[in-house]
Amino acid sequence: MTRITRRLHLALLSVSVLLVCEAAADSTKYLPDDSHEFRQILVRTYQTRRDFATDAEYRQYTKKTLRVGWRVRALVDYESVKKDMVGTYYGKNDGTPPCLVIWDRDLKSSSMLLPNVPPGKGPHAYWVHWHQVEIVEGQQ
Repeated sequence: MTRITRRLHLALLSVSVLLVCEAAADSTKYLPDDSHEFRQILVRTYQTRRDFATDAEYRQYTKKTLRVGWRVRALVDYESVKKDMVGTYYGKNDGTPPCLVIWDRDLKSSSMLLPNVPPGKGPHAYWVHWHQVEIVEGQQ
């Protein structure tokens, strides 16, 4: 029997994981657990700006769907926020723009904060519009 190198083993494992993830996307799968019962695993994908005809439609979707703690990506440059920056959504207000994100990058910001923002994260905070972010990771 041929001995498989560690790199080849990891590559094969990675391909297997990708195939499983692709098969599970947008569907419900049943997999056996240790007790031989079945458990349901939900894989959730989020709509993107391309799925909507207008910014207004996408804004409504994002506003309705996004939850505190979910990860987002900037779709456009907006003042200090640059396209493709990633951060965590922390809440909304009635102002303009209404969506508070704590970006991974330090923006040297002095934005107004919501009470749930962790200490020391103020310089990462920046308010953006709903249609300027896309959900990249959420929790069920």
